[in-house]
Amino acid sequence: MDVTVFTTFHEKGYIEYGKAMLQSFMQHGPRDVRLVAYHEDFSPDLKSDAITYRDLHRRCPNLLKFKQKFAKFELANGLVRNKDGGIVYDYRYDAVRFANKIYCVLDILKESPTPYVFWLDADVLIKKDIPERFFSDFLAEDIYTCFLGREHMYSECGFVGYNTKHVNNAYFVNIMQSLYDSGDLFSLKEWHDSFIYDVVRKSMEEASLIRSTNISAHLTGGVMHPFVNSVLGEYMDHLKGPKRKATGASFKEDYIVEKDN
Repeated sequence: MDVTVFTTFHEKGYIEYGKAMLQSFMQHGPRDVRLVAYHEDFSPDLKSDAITYRDLHRRCPNLLKFKQKFAKFELANGLVRNKDGGIVYDYRYDAVRFANKIYCVLDILKESPTPYVFWLDADVLIKKDIPERFFSDFLAEDIYTCFLGREHMYSECGFVGYNTKHVNNAYFVNIMQSLYDSGDLFSLKEWHDSFIYDVVRKSMEEASLIRSTNISAHLTGGVMHPFVNSVLGEYMDHLKGPKRKATGASFKEDYIVEKDN
């Protein structure tokens, strides 16, 4: 076994979509791939030999410190004051919310059970059986990470792969850890996980420290939902946002070439 898939959710997310994600993995995930699920302040009731649970806050004390330090700041929670003095929510600045995912990634990159680990958002559903080598093939040769790039904006990080045996894995972890533990991420243009992943990845690519694979490099024209329009879409669906979750599938207009879902 050389691949682990991982995700995280709180209790509300588990009830609304996370449990369905786990069940779809149990049904359609490769037989030699385990899933590590990080849970936040509750205990999931779904049990399976294919799933290992980790208590996110217990494993990541620095995450709790980050939340305690910045929870009182409106802007660090995505609450932006407009010109009229009113408050509106902007996810691009919700560092506290998206820190859960970052510290989850850091934890598994430091203590990985397998050479390759793949993040899947908890609102992903696996639609049909995934081939045995599907995941590891994204990280062939000396590739450190794979991602879903988008033209003119940050990557869509509902699926990201990492090679934990890469010589510069620890360097990636240290940079990311430092940005959050120190609060230096607040000097960046945006404060959510996808933007910060791109900042760290690109800086390491430019320094020739890592090579990466853009799974959606073939997509042009500003495709907003690269997940379902890449090879991933053959096997999985990403129910981004409340409307897709309510529908139970991505919309036909999400696809470059319309197809039945």
